[in-house]
Amino acid sequence: MRLLLINPKFSESFWSSEWAIREILPGKRAVSPPLGLATLAAPCPTNWQVEIVDENVEPVPRDPQADIVGVCGMGVQFPRQKELLKYYRDRGHYVIAGGSYAVVSRALRHPRRQHHRRRGGGNFPKVLPALRGRRGEAAVS
Repeated sequence: MRLLLINPKFSESFWSSEWAIREILPGKRAVSPPLGLATLAAPCPTNWQVEIVDENVEPVPRDPQADIVGVCGMGVQFPRQKELLKYYRDRGHYVIAGGSYAVVSRALRHPRRQHHRRRGGGNFPKVLPALRGRRGEAAVS
């Protein structure tokens, strides 16, 4: 199983820290790594190939070799999260909308979505077996 986890790019805001990176930390590309995605990747089965991409640092792959694409997101990342979910879903990938905003947002509702309402990243491994071989979309908090 191949899993791609994406942290969407922040638009210019407090959360992007672009001013701080430009003025105080020149040469740096981001202030904080997506540790939540690393926490989700850690309990995946050892035979899974897991890739984490922080779009604030590098571009997302346009044609990944992934069975499942997970896109996290806070409210400020919602527009980009929604774009990425649609992009990968339209190309046949099973997509997972995660993060605090995904579960509460009615805007991410989709007819092919399954809703796994669980709290915290510690429950992510319980959802993974249900995702094998699926198409469509899921929301995991």
